[in-house]
Amino acid sequence: MPSSLSTPQRSLAALLVSFAASLLIAPHQTRAADPPGIRILVPGFTVTELPIQLTNLNDLAYAPDGRLFAAGYDGRIHLLRDTNGDGLEDQVQEYWNQPTLRTPLGLAWTTEGLYVVVNGKIVLLKDTDNDGRADAEQTVVSGWAKDDGFTGGGVDAVGIAFDKQNNLYFGLGCANFANAYRLDNGKPRYDLASERGTILKVSPDRKTREIFCTGYRFSINMAFNRHGDLFATDQEGETWLPHGNPRDELNHIQRGKHYGFPPRDPDHLPNVENEPPVIAFGPQHQSACGLIFNDSSPAQKRFGPRDWEGDAFVCGFSRGKLWRVRLAKTDQGYVGRHTLFAQSDLMPFDAAISPAGDLIVSCHSGPPDWGTGPQGQGKLFKIRFTNDSLPQPVIVWAASPIEVRVPFDRPLPVAAGAIATSLAGQSIEFGPHVRAADRFENLKPPYDVVKRQESSPRGKLPIVAARLTDDRRTLVLTTHPHPQPVHYALSLPAALIGDDRPGETLELDYNLHGVDASWTSEPSTSQPPPASPSTSAKPSWRGWLPVADLAASLEFLRGSADHEPLRELARAPGRLTHHSRHITDPHNTEPPHHEPLWVPPLQPESLPASPPPELAGGDWQRGQQVFLSSEAQCSTCHAVRGAGGKIGPDLSNLSHRDPGSIVRDVIDPSAMINPDFVSYTALLKDGRSLSGVLRPETGDRLRLLDTNAKDTVLQLSEIESLRPSSTSIMPAGIDKKLGPDRMRDLLVFLTQPDPSAAASPASGGQPPAAQPSPAPASSSQART
Repeated sequence: MPSSLSTPQRSLAALLVSFAASLLIAPHQTRAADPPGIRILVPGFTVTELPIQLTNLNDLAYAPDGRLFAAGYDGRIHLLRDTNGDGLEDQVQEYWNQPTLRTPLGLAWTTEGLYVVVNGKIVLLKDTDNDGRADAEQTVVSGWAKDDGFTGGGVDAVGIAFDKQNNLYFGLGCANFANAYRLDNGKPRYDLASERGTILKVSPDRKTREIFCTGYRFSINMAFNRHGDLFATDQEGETWLPHGNPRDELNHIQRGKHYGFPPRDPDHLPNVENEPPVIAFGPQHQSACGLIFNDSSPAQKRFGPRDWEGDAFVCGFSRGKLWRVRLAKTDQGYVGRHTLFAQSDLMPFDAAISPAGDLIVSCHSGPPDWGTGPQGQGKLFKIRFTNDSLPQPVIVWAASPIEVRVPFDRPLPVAAGAIATSLAGQSIEFGPHVRAADRFENLKPPYDVVKRQESSPRGKLPIVAARLTDDRRTLVLTTHPHPQPVHYALSLPAALIGDDRPGETLELDYNLHGVDASWTSEPSTSQPPPASPSTSAKPSWRGWLPVADLAASLEFLRGSADHEPLRELARAPGRLTHHSRHITDPHNTEPPHHEPLWVPPLQPESLPASPPPELAGGDWQRGQQVFLSSEAQCSTCHAVRGAGGKIGPDLSNLSHRDPGSIVRDVIDPSAMINPDFVSYTALLKDGRSLSGVLRPETGDRLRLLDTNAKDTVLQLSEIESLRPSSTSIMPAGIDKKLGPDRMRDLLVFLTQPDPSAAASPASGGQPPAAQPSPAPASSSQART
């Protein structure tokens, strides 16, 4: 969002931020050489830049007759028309050009005229003489307290929406985002009765208003959905306040709720409960702004495929994001799933849907967070759904540790051989801050946390095999075991769905959230009861669901052939059973979720290693003997310098590790398990139980390596379930078995080069340089 800098300061800041942003581009990403635009990440769409030139626009609104109104950051209101019938607005007319509107951040067309939310007031603009230009300005709401002077960029009143009774809703930015509790000599001055940092409800006659909810930072945009429920975006606040909106949010706005900025605090704000968001957009610093619901009506067509009806679209300003959000209403409230729909090289602020069903997006120019300001050149893009014949991806999930499924809404038109060939040698990127289409993200907000996100580990999960189900509607990928409960980004060639545009891809992401569930149908009354009360009925269906609520899951899974049997079964009485863990954020800042029991536990942050023991007196040759001994059994699982087993990590690079951390790993091997070497227990359908490290072989079998180096190949059809172990496959207590002297020898062998090489004539009397083997994809260091 705009800063509080003056215009000259903002120009200098923009230059500095532009330079900083160029330094923040991750090594795996490249800056686009072509003029900025919008890249659609799903099939069937075209994007066209409107042939007009305007300064940066904040808000868009269509009138029922098709006229497009656009609020300029500089306070001018424009009227845009399509003059040649090609569906693209090509003519601009100033609808309002008086210096009375500062920082428009809300725009809505009603039968009364055009409502505009600006700094200090909400006005109604009217065209009383019907000449196509507003000539009357009526202030309908005003008189609220000013902020503390730190909001920045003129941001004050934000967002606007009307309910069916013509009540008006709008937001007021918080009093001081840099001091949310408004501490004065340690004492908080934050007041729940203050209108700052709230969403307000104004009566139909516009004479009275009330605080509808509190705890808001900047509700830049808000809208009612087809059920008559109000939603609003809010922006990340943890940069300025710990746990104060750690992510940008989409919230269901309810009377009397508190939305977490500032959050509950035992000293500063004890009498509230933080309402978790329906959607938390990540990673941190997205700047959620525009919000529009895709609700068709006699005056407006739906945008996109049929199944997109009712979804919301949200603009992520700072990083060029456009999300599609599906919402499901349950007895416990709304749950949602968001999909990255498009990536822009500019900063999208707002979106609107035309009567013809096209999505128009207003974008600011310049680098985040401030851009080029009110006088900068902005752009408008129109996105059209032009090809309804291509299969659309429905959702992505990990069905097991080694299987990813991608259902489509119709059969894929490619041969099975082409599937395997196109994905041969491919991998899935993963990490805590990984998201779909990261390589196309050119905008990097200038914050330390963003730099840390860029430097965080990113791994590659190899794809071993790929196939289609018999109905050709689901792509099944066999992978190496998913090592961590983080985010995974999958890029698929668009040719898989029959899209022949060269180089085009489908960009999808997923995490390991979800429910391993089973459905057991109840017997009909005409059937006899079970012979014994202890007899358990066999589940009629078992599989993955995105959330615990069945109705919400089926809403998110529209079009998934994998779940059509469950949809049919659920029409009759039955019982849904969860086989998953419930995960709740202790700070109540993220939506709660479930994880299947096979998901590996999240590893804690690595703690500082204990002081290393003295290596003096240790002997390399004796250490080698310890490593190879049947007592220690190190070489059964680990290799060093090319010799040894391959069940555990290669230890050849330990010469680059702190000896103290190596001691910690040997003494307590379960403290930090290398994600690539998590042990799994395979329960077989014949009753056997096998444990070891998984290594998928092909699409229908996998290999299990146990601690005795025994190698077992299993058909997937033999396996009932796979569960990760929270303990390392490496046994603990080796330090007690070996004693301090032999442990010292072992450490010398693992961390020091072979001393005999120094005397070798072939090496010229110099010890050979260490040749560490490559680190596992998910970790920069191998582990014992």
